[in-house]
Amino acid sequence: MGGIKISMKLFLALALLSSPAFAAPIWQQSVSQKVTLGVRDKFGELGKYTAKFVVTTQLGEIYTRTIEVPKGDFGGNFGYVEFPSSQFKSEGREAPPNADPGRIYSWEVQVGGRSVTSGKFTFGMQID
Repeated sequence: MGGIKISMKLFLALALLSSPAFAAPIWQQSVSQKVTLGVRDKFGELGKYTAKFVVTTQLGEIYTRTIEVPKGDFGGNFGYVEFPSSQFKSEGREAPPNADPGRIYSWEVQVGGRSVTSGKFTFGMQID
């Protein structure tokens, strides 16, 4: 009879541990590459301004995003954007959701219709 009680207790313990409340979580992962682009009026001479970020892919596709950069308290605030993101548009299309590793992207920022800064970037390869 004692062996049955121990077996019953073991069965109940295993049943409780295997219930969904005690089950180990199943994990998934996600990796994306983005680049953060930024610009600022270093000494805050303009106060609040509109910055248009223009990203051109190696294939000649042009994506733009316009943001308002608020006036800073001591000098100018940075205005930042991430690429790729759904806020960048190209003739009504959103920017692609994923970066293309190895491709060279050119970017510039325009304020008042004038280019104020520019550069190039690329995305690295993901290695598991």
